[in-house]
Order: sequence, then C-alpha cells, then structure tokens
Amino acid sequence: MAKTRVQQPEVAALDNRFPDCVDLKLVARRDHDSALQLGIDVNFAEAWQDIETTRFHFLKKHWRFRFGVHEGELVFYLQNLRSPIEKRHYASKLPVDKTLQRAETRGNIESDTEGSSVSAGVEVSGKGPKVSSKATASESHKAEKKTGITNQYDLKQVQLHTKGSVTEPKWGFRLQTQEGVLVGRLAAPLAVFDVLEAPYQLTARFLTSFGAIQVTDVDSSEFESLSAKKKAILLITMRKFIYTEAQRYLSAVEIRGQ
Repeated sequence: MAKTRVQQPEVAALDNRFPDCVDLKLVARRDHDSALQLGIDVNFAEAWQDIETTRFHFLKKHWRFRFGVHEGELVFYLQNLRSPIEKRHYASKLPVDKTLQRAETRGNIESDTEGSSVSAGVEVSGKGPKVSSKATASESHKAEKKTGITNQYDLKQVQLHTKGSVTEPKWGFRLQTQEGVLVGRLAAPLAVFDVLEAPYQLTARFLTSFGAIQVTDVDSSEFESLSAKKKAILLITMRKFIYTEAQRYLSAVEIRGQ
C-alpha cells in the first residue's frame, strides 16, 4: 500500500520591517502527521535610517543614523499546535558562544558588516554613538580620544533561552553586557511542534523594547558640536522613531498548513 505523502506547510506572510537590522526566516517541515519540525534563520545587524526632526528648531531637519537592538524576544502564537518544553532547543539559560559571532573587528568608522562571514557570538558597539565623517586615521584617533568612543568591537556572548507556554512559546536573545547590539546570524533547529489537527497556523514575531534600541552611529559631523542636552534629545528622538515604527514587531513570519 502506497504511503500517503504529508502535505508540507507554507509561509503565508513575511514582514521584516527593518530587514537590515533583523532579518527573520523560519523553515518548517512535517515528517509525519503529528510533528512539525521548525528551524530558524535570523540575521542581526546594525541598520541605517533617515529621519526628519521638524519638531525642534535648534536641530537641523534631516539626520541619518545607525541603530541596532541589544535584546529581543521571538514570540510564537500557535493555532492547533503545541510546543512542549522538552521538544525545544535552548531550554537552559546558557551562552550560545558557538552560534552567533561578530564579523571581523572593524578598523574604521566607515566600514560595515555587509559581505562578512559570521557564524558564532556578537558585536558590541562601545558606549555611545560614533560620528561618521571623511576624517583621516589621525583625526579619527583624536576624535576617539576626545569623546571616549572607540571604533573597535569586543567579542561578547549572547544568551539565548526559551520560555513561555505550550501555546505561546518564546525565545529570548540578550547580550550579557549592558552596552552593545546583536550582530550575527543564527541558523539552527529551534523546536518540534505537535500538530493537534488541521488546519494549523503559527505566527512568529520578533519583539523588542524601547530601552533595547541603541543608536551606534550618527552620519554627521554636526553631531559632535551639539551640547550634551541636544545630543540626548536627538538620540531619544531617533530611538522613539524606530520604536514607534516597530512597536508591534521588528519582524514577523506566518506559516500555515493543512
């Protein structure tokens, strides 16, 4: 008797609101009637964004800045699916030092991670925003000495663990340092979901908080000439823009099956 082929699930929707910052993909496969194998492929990076600051007369109108996220949570909303904790990966709060890794250490403030090979760890972006300009190496060194901002990135570990209920499982991504943003790629199995009945559906959203959004670079020499108060106002405005745009989620994927 011929074996009945299991119908494979399909990606019904994909919405990466800031794909240069968080690019989330999920891979789902059914090997038999009662199990859904789920894998993740997510890339974290710093992203450039333009904003208009027409509210403040003491600031120029147009600014370009780079930002990233210090931490976030991948939340699943399940319909006719269950996610037992024993069938999830990363069930313990242990550093994943062989999963995420920074790209090469940057030697200047103009370089980025595009085209770099990453496989395990994270990048940490110093203690504040840098200033992009066409300065020489000597001028850049002087700027670093003056502002206390460094162009070098230290390799740190990211903590990845799962929590949540069987119908709303969650995976948390968090740096083990107070400063810095997630940069790197995770491509790995994530969990095995139990299929209760058809049709079934899962929606995954990568969420973050206002406090987790960090500005790591401002593309303007005018930034350094601002007072400390004006800098603080501008940085908060930049972070609020990203948070408002991504208040529901930074990235979302929906998978459906019969």
